[in-house]
Amino acid sequence: MGTLAGGVAHDFNNLLTAIMMNGELVRETSDDDFVTGLNEDILLASQQAVFLTRQLLEFTREGSETVTTVDLSELTQSIARAFRNTLLKVGQLKLELEPGARLAEVNPGQYKQVFMNLLTNAMEALPEHGGIVRVRLSEADLDDDDLSAFSFATPPSPGRWHLLEVTDNGCGIPVEPHPDPKMKGKSTLEV
Repeated sequence: MGTLAGGVAHDFNNLLTAIMMNGELVRETSDDDFVTGLNEDILLASQQAVFLTRQLLEFTREGSETVTTVDLSELTQSIARAFRNTLLKVGQLKLELEPGARLAEVNPGQYKQVFMNLLTNAMEALPEHGGIVRVRLSEADLDDDDLSAFSFATPPSPGRWHLLEVTDNGCGIPVEPHPDPKMKGKSTLEV
């Protein structure tokens, strides 16, 4: 099964390369604002599909846990832009990115997955008449006392850390003590 998934991921990656190359060509040659806007959405979706392909390759063990230096501000903005259209149907998205360098060693696919999960949970907690989801990216110096407030499989070292906070003004997601895995389209939280 892993070999099949790896083969599909490689083929999918080849298709994405063609889509992205043509998108870059449109970016360089189009003077039409409407076409340019649609093209940017296509390029953004293609970049996200590349992340998914990497995750699939990592799952099949053909890829490695790719940790690379990224600008968290840019990555956060990119993910938020892609999510904004979905969120605008029920609320607003406010980004608060502290100025300054945001270079960090992360696995971009894992960061995206965690961030998208946080955004989805916040969106589902919004009231029906709309609400606000706030995303705050900041830096802080954390000591042992600060870090002891969290649970870690392997305790991190004190030092300068990037903090990603996703908050909303909703009432929360109802907690179900015994989530039913057969419930489709419903969020469940395990207590």
